[in-house]
Amino acid sequence: MSLATPNGNLMRFRLVGLFRIGISAIDNVRSYVSLSSGQQLLGKDKSYITDISVKLHDHGRAALTAAAFIKKYGYKADDWETANASVKTSNPVRDTLTYVVSVTLLVVAGFGIYNIMSMTINNKMKDIAILKAQGFAGRDILQIFLSQAVFIGLLGALSGMLLGFLLAYTLSNVPFPPNEYVALKYFPVAFEPAHYFFGLLFGALTPLAAGLMPSIKAAKTDPVTILRG
Repeated sequence: MSLATPNGNLMRFRLVGLFRIGISAIDNVRSYVSLSSGQQLLGKDKSYITDISVKLHDHGRAALTAAAFIKKYGYKADDWETANASVKTSNPVRDTLTYVVSVTLLVVAGFGIYNIMSMTINNKMKDIAILKAQGFAGRDILQIFLSQAVFIGLLGALSGMLLGFLLAYTLSNVPFPPNEYVALKYFPVAFEPAHYFFGLLFGALTPLAAGLMPSIKAAKTDPVTILRG
C-alpha cells in the first residue's frame, strides 16, 4: 500500500495487521508506522518528533506530571483529562443520576423497615407492657427493637451485596452485541471494593435511622395503660 503526504511525498508500505479501539473517528483514519519511516515519509531528519505519549501507572497523577514536564522541559504538555474534556462532560451527569437512584432506593428501603418495625411494635404492645412490668427499663426495650432493625438491615445488605455481585459477575460474562464501532467482547463491569463497603455501611445506617422512632415509641409505652386495654 502507498501513503502520501499533503506536500507530495509518497512511500510504499507493507500492511502487517489491522486494529480497532472502538472509536470510528480514530479507527477510520489512524495508522502506525515506525518512527524512522514516518520521518522519511514527511521528509524530516531523525530528530523530528511531533508528539510523545507517556503512560502512567496512576492516571490520577496525569495533571501533576504534565505540569512537571512543562516546568522541566518548557514544552506543551496536556494530561488525558484535558485532552478528553469533551468526553468527560457526560461523567458528572451519569454519576449524579447514579447517586440519585441509589439514595432513592435507600430511602424507600428505610420506609419499608420503618413500616415493619411499626407493625411489629403495635403487635407486641402487650408483650412490651409485660416486659416493663417485670422490670425492663425503657432503654432495654429500645435496645431490643433497635437491634432487630439493625439485624434486618445487615441481613438485607449482605444478601443484596451477594446477589448484586452474582448478577454483576454474570453480566460481565455476557457477550457484548457485535458492533464494528465498539471493540468489546463482554459487557464492561467494574468490581470496586469501595462500592460494596459503602453499600454495607448504608445498609446498616438506614435501618438504624428507620427503626429509631418506632423503638423510642416502644420505650416510652406506659404498661399500665396497655394492660388496662
